[in-house]
This record gives sequence, structure tokens and C-alpha cells, in this order.
Amino acid sequence: MNYINPHASFAKSLGFDSEVFFTLILPPIIFGAGYNLRRKFFFKYLFYILLFGVVGTVINFCLVAPLTLLVNDNYGFALTTKQDIFDEEGKVRPDVLEHEEEEKKQEKKNKRLLEEIEQMNQGESENKNETEAEVVSDNETKEVEEGKEISSEVEGETQKESQSESSEVSEGEESKENHGKKEEASGELGVLRFTVNEILLFASVISATDAVAALAFVKEESDPKLFPILFGEGVVNDAVCIVLYQIIKGFLESGDPFTVKTPFKMANKFLGLFFISLLIAIIIGGGSALFFKKLKVLKINRVQELCLLIFFAFFSYSGTELLGKSPIVAILFSGIFMSQYCFYNLSFQAREESSVVTKMLSTIAEGFVFVYMGLTVFYYFTRAFSLAFVIWEFFILLASRTTMVFGSCFILETLGVKSFRMKFSDKGIMAYSGTIRGAIAFGLACSLELENELHRTVLISGTLCLVLTTTVILGALMPFWVAFMKSFDSEEDREMALKGAIIPTSLENEFGYDFSHPNFTQETLVSKEKDENEIKKRLSYYVASNWIEYDNKTVKPFLLYDYPNCIEDHEILSKRLLEATAEISNEKTRKNKELITENEKQELRDVKIFQPNDA
Repeated sequence: MNYINPHASFAKSLGFDSEVFFTLILPPIIFGAGYNLRRKFFFKYLFYILLFGVVGTVINFCLVAPLTLLVNDNYGFALTTKQDIFDEEGKVRPDVLEHEEEEKKQEKKNKRLLEEIEQMNQGESENKNETEAEVVSDNETKEVEEGKEISSEVEGETQKESQSESSEVSEGEESKENHGKKEEASGELGVLRFTVNEILLFASVISATDAVAALAFVKEESDPKLFPILFGEGVVNDAVCIVLYQIIKGFLESGDPFTVKTPFKMANKFLGLFFISLLIAIIIGGGSALFFKKLKVLKINRVQELCLLIFFAFFSYSGTELLGKSPIVAILFSGIFMSQYCFYNLSFQAREESSVVTKMLSTIAEGFVFVYMGLTVFYYFTRAFSLAFVIWEFFILLASRTTMVFGSCFILETLGVKSFRMKFSDKGIMAYSGTIRGAIAFGLACSLELENELHRTVLISGTLCLVLTTTVILGALMPFWVAFMKSFDSEEDREMALKGAIIPTSLENEFGYDFSHPNFTQETLVSKEKDENEIKKRLSYYVASNWIEYDNKTVKPFLLYDYPNCIEDHEILSKRLLEATAEISNEKTRKNKELITENEKQELRDVKIFQPNDA
């Protein structure tokens, strides 16, 4: 009796395990984002990043949850597809589970019997004497007879099972016919109505955006402010959304009633997790820098350096998880601190390779999630799927994101916050790009643990459809939307965008070599804002200037080997490498030009030889 679609066995063999996702797939993504973070970008626009990445994520959750609950209570979500494997409570029927278990047991039994037959049919070695050969031949005949008896037993069992399966098929067909009659009588597969707990979990899951997708169409030179805000928001949003999901899940599992104090308790728990995890990240990041500073012998082999670097990253993740805190926040800020201090204690070759390796692992991990989505799309869509749920949620996400971006900007502009300035086009691009959902949302959806298997399957298939449609459709329309929003900019807006902007500058070379890590890039202010005295009055300027002074005088001399010579040597070596690649490229172009000129001269000679003499 085939209760499952043809893709079910393949999808089950893949087995998306939530523990594997949180232990092996998620850490490389978060650590790669933190280690390769452009820190000047991040901390210069920290207010904007925290506004949209932290506060905006919480506001988005607070908008998505009640709007989904409103649609759920008033209309419900009609099912588009549903396999006849669920009971009235939404759980998988016992006969389906028993049938699947019997199939697994029978497969194991058949494999075991076949292995025994193969072992019995194996011949003995040729170096034995004749008497042993006769004994062996007698034993082989007995074994063959036993094998025939076993095969006959297997055939008898398969015949019995086929008869039982045929009876089950007939019963299943009768149940399907009755179920089909019920569906024809009702005219629909059913209307789902989720519980409040399921909606809260889904709202925390779907709050994970993929605004970084817009970076491919937002140029850093023309949008030096929007670019780092989008990138920083994408990094922070992933960490905040995962922490928010864990807090909501823990609250629902505790069984405590929702009261007026509950949001404040959640906020207190969130801040406690954040700052304790940040402290752990500082300790491990500083400890890794001291480790590489004291053990200079490790610079002989850069493979060991990279392995130890990744070990410290996973140590921060697993250690924080054992302490019951937020491992996502810990590994994110561990990457930032290791990039700031541990990076300069590595050998020069390992510095660049560390960035390449972390980016490669992050790309592989994120790509694995997208590959898994593509392989299981038919399985989830045919098992249980609601198109109405996807359409409603798409418009809810778009409305929530737009309200969050324009609403928060309007409040800050109304309050007269002088340091806050955003163009209308930047707001529109952020609202549009923040509607795109990525791999983190799907991974969190697969980790949902619900009693109602039907509701869980619909939430996973709906999240999968939202991720694919927003990534493909909205991503394809992104360049047209960016061009449309840029048409609203005036010349004054374009000039304002370049004030105080950070533009990365590096040595140009014809060879096309470029470094991966931002520490190889010289980021400078291309222009300053007019009123510098007004800037110095800001709290952010006071904090940043005092921290930089303390960092240069106390922290870096303690954590870095041979400071400040190590940073100066790093800049000199990177410049020499770029100059060497430029010389190689110039030498190649010179040789190519010489070859071209020689070929041209030879062609002219050949033409003169075959040209007829006019005389």
C-alpha cells in the first residue's frame, strides 16, 4: 500500500535533522559573516543596523503574529493538496506508521537473508587437500540445500506479505473511496486553523529575512550608506531571529500563562542572553589571539593555523550552548573579535586563506540548505500544502516590512533625531529587499516540533514556497525596483549620501588580484560632514574616539604580537604582493604585444613577397 508519494522515500533518506542544522550548518554561516565583516561599515552605521536588525525584527514579529492570527480566526487557510495519511487530529494514521515500520523490517530481513546466502555460497581456498575438498563439497551441498530452503522460506513469506498487502490495498482503496466521497460532498480538502502557539512559532521563524540579496544590485560607490546598512542588518537579523525563536519556543514549552509581564520577561531574557553571550565571545576571541601570540611555532604550518581558528569558533558555539546561553550571538561576535585581533597573529599566508576558507564553508552550508529545498519541494508540496496560506503570508510580510521601515523612520524623523537621515529611495529598497526570505527561515521551519503533523507540514511547505518565490521572483525584479526607486532621488540627495561615507580603496592592478578579507582593504573617508564641532558633541563620537584610543594603547599591545609593527608589516606585505602581481601582468602584456608586432611584421613580409612587381 503506497501511502507516500514517489519522492517520500528519497526525502526521508535525506532526513533534515534540526540538531545537524544547528550544530553543523548554521555555525559556519554566522561565523563567516562575523569574521569577514567590514567593521568600519558596521560600527559607523551601528544605529541604523540595530534599528532595523534588532528593533525591526521584533516589530516585524509583533506585526506578523497578530495579522496571521486575524486571518486564521476569520477565514482560515484552505488546503490545496493533502495526502490521505492524516487522521482527524492531524497526526499520521497508525496504519500508515505500522506499514512503514513493516516495510523497514522486511527490508532489513531480506538484506540479512541475502547476506547469509552469499556467505554460504562462498567457495573455500584452492590450497586445501583433497579430503578437505570433499568435506567442503559435502558442506557446500548442505549449504546450498539450506540456501534453497531459506530462499523458499523467503518466497513463502513474500507471497504471504503480497496477499496481506493486496488485502490492505483493497481496504485502503475502500477508505480512499469513502474519503473521496466525503471530499466530493464537502467540495474541498479542508480549512486549517492553527493554534496561537503555532502562529507565534511561525512568526518568529518567518522573521528571518534575506536582505543581503539586494547587495548584488546596490552599488557601493553610489550608495555608500545603504550598502553597509543592508549587509549589517542581514547579519544581525539572522542572530536576533534565532534567539527570538528560541525564547518563544522556551516560553511555550514552559506552559506559563501570557500576562502583561510576559513581554518584559522575554525582553529581560533576551538582553541577558545577549550580553552574557557577548562576554563569552570576548573571552574566547581574546583567548584565541593570546594563543596564537604565544605559540609562534604554529606559523610554520598554516593548515594547523586554520584548523585551530575554526576550532576556536566552534568552541565558542558549543561552550555557550552548554552554558545555556545564545551560541549564535557568541559565534558571531567571536568572529568579529578574531578578525580584529587574532587575524594579525596568523602568518601572512594564513590571513588571506582564513577569509577564503570561512567564506567557502559559509557558502557550502547555505548552499546545502537551498539544495535540500530543491530536492524536497515535491515531497512537501504533495504531502500537505496551502496556497491560500502562502498568498496571505506574502502580503502580510510585505505590509509588515513596509510598516516597520517607514514607520520607524517616520517616528525618528518626527522626534527630530538629527543623526538619522535616510532617503525615500533607501527606505523603499529596504522595505522591498526585507520581504525576501532565505535559508535560515527554512531551516528554522524544519526544526519545528508540533503535535499536529498536518499543521507542521503545511507550515514547512508554506515557508519553503515563500523562500523560493521571494528569492526567485523578487530577486529577479530587484534591479528594476532599485532603478525605479532611484528615480525619486534629487541631486541634493545624491550629494548628501556621499557626506561622511566610507569608500574602500585599494591598489589597482591589471592582473585582477583582490584580497578577500576586509583587513587588506584601506577604508578612508572620501568627504567629511560640514559641522565637525556638531559631530564631536554626539555620544557616538565620544564613545568611538575613547574606545579607539583605549584599543590602540591597551588592548592591541596586550593581544597582538609585536604591535604596531605587525600591522605596518601587514600593510607593506599586502602592497608588495599587489605590486608583484601588477608587474607580472605588465610583463605578460608586454610579451603579448611583442608577439603581436612580430606576427604583424611577418604578415607584411609575406605580402611583399607574393605581391607582383609593377616594374
